[in-house]
Amino acid sequence: MRKIVCCVLCAGILLPLTAAVGCSSPRKRDGYVMNLEYFPNDPIVYGGALNQGRANLDKEIARVQKKLEAGADYFLTQPVFSREDAMRIAAVKEQTGAKILCGIMPLVSYRNA
Repeated sequence: MRKIVCCVLCAGILLPLTAAVGCSSPRKRDGYVMNLEYFPNDPIVYGGALNQGRANLDKEIARVQKKLEAGADYFLTQPVFSREDAMRIAAVKEQTGAKILCGIMPLVSYRNA
């Protein structure tokens, strides 16, 4: 089954537009009905943000769990620049089982770093 991720521009930032299929939550069921009607072969899925740099990783893990329960199918992170960031993401993955797409950002100058 293919998945489609749509995006919207919000305050100058491109954000994923979320909708999904096959969940018991009312919000997701509405997305499921829309998907069957308009996108029968290409469902749209929910995505969430993950901030691996948060001071309290346990709170971020709790937020990820809450988002998973609400229907998120995957998470996008802030750009990963250090081994510590990667290890924190691995810890979130291990404790939640979430699908995580790590953010990347090329460094084009010392100032950018």
